[in-house]
Amino acid sequence: MRAGAVGVAFGIGLGVLAAYHQFKLPPALPVMIERYGYDRVLAGAFMSIYAATGLVLSWHLGRWVARLGGPAFVHLGLGLALAGTLITLAWPEHGTVVLLGRAVEGAGFAILAVVAPLLANLNAGPRQAPLVLAVSAAWIPMGQLIVNGVGMVTLDDGDWASGWWISAALTVAATVTAIYLGRVPGVDLARTTTRPAIALPSRRERRIFIVTAAAYMLWAVESIAWLTWLPQFLVERHGLTAGQAVAVYSITTVTTIVFNFLAGIVLRAGISPAPLLAFAIACQGLVWALMTEAGIVGGMALLVLFGIGQGLAPSAVFAVPNRVVGPGLGIAHAFARFMVGRNFGVLLGPLALAQILSAFGAWELAGPVFAAISAAGVATALVLTRPLRGGSKFTIP
Repeated sequence: MRAGAVGVAFGIGLGVLAAYHQFKLPPALPVMIERYGYDRVLAGAFMSIYAATGLVLSWHLGRWVARLGGPAFVHLGLGLALAGTLITLAWPEHGTVVLLGRAVEGAGFAILAVVAPLLANLNAGPRQAPLVLAVSAAWIPMGQLIVNGVGMVTLDDGDWASGWWISAALTVAATVTAIYLGRVPGVDLARTTTRPAIALPSRRERRIFIVTAAAYMLWAVESIAWLTWLPQFLVERHGLTAGQAVAVYSITTVTTIVFNFLAGIVLRAGISPAPLLAFAIACQGLVWALMTEAGIVGGMALLVLFGIGQGLAPSAVFAVPNRVVGPGLGIAHAFARFMVGRNFGVLLGPLALAQILSAFGAWELAGPVFAAISAAGVATALVLTRPLRGGSKFTIP
């Protein structure tokens, strides 16, 4: 395997590991709530705290990586993720301590979420870049799929901790791999000593990135709310066990991965990311509108439809920087802004749904609220249609 391919694989692998850390929580939540009696809002905060720490870091993270290089941030991100995992394993009965552990993990996630797609992009050849970026966008469902596989084996026995121990072992393995790859010629870990100074994005380019980040935020509000609370919905509304809920949850995850790859093919053919993003968000808005009305067959179809949107949206977002400024280390600025948008969504979505459930005790209100948020996301994505049709030659009206 050539060195560039190794670098691509490592970048994608870091993203998958970051996603595993974030999404090891939702399948385990029913077991943890039952065992430790966490308040629902506190349990939602276990997911949203990732966003709070990410918001502190993400805005400036792209500039820091561009100036200081990638290797140090790879090790810092992995170290924080490992430390947060061990905190939760040590004191799971104390909800505030678990929240602290998730905050530390979230700081590691924020770093890896910027560095991982950057490394995958830098190690890809020009012809492979659109497809690699689309595959890079699959890091979340790939991580979820691993989490779900672990959960299907362990959760029906009340064992949530195995998922955390596996994430710790994988993080140690990734750290060892990063040290090794740092000595392999031809693997680009975004070292600043091997490249010229990076120009900041122009005003026009920053506007495109900010509007994209806004659409990504609205998508993330409804998307992460769904991904956080779907297992609990399946347990409460449909009487499934925790293990069965994870198996059903995996329908969306597998569909997401398939459509991440299909999005890469579509983008490589020259389709603009803007209509693709709008279509993806519209798919998920339709799911929210129909979720409480669907029967078994309809519910399965909605899980697939949600996975379609879940697969297309990140791929479309990740394709924007190459279309606007071209490949290179400078796209770290764009990824950082996108993660700010995503982090706002992660912060708001799970907590908002938890507040609705706590205040009204019913899922029926959640659908219209999050369908409206999806509609706002579609409108925001469509604003990008003209600017992205011709790359950075056009301005945001």
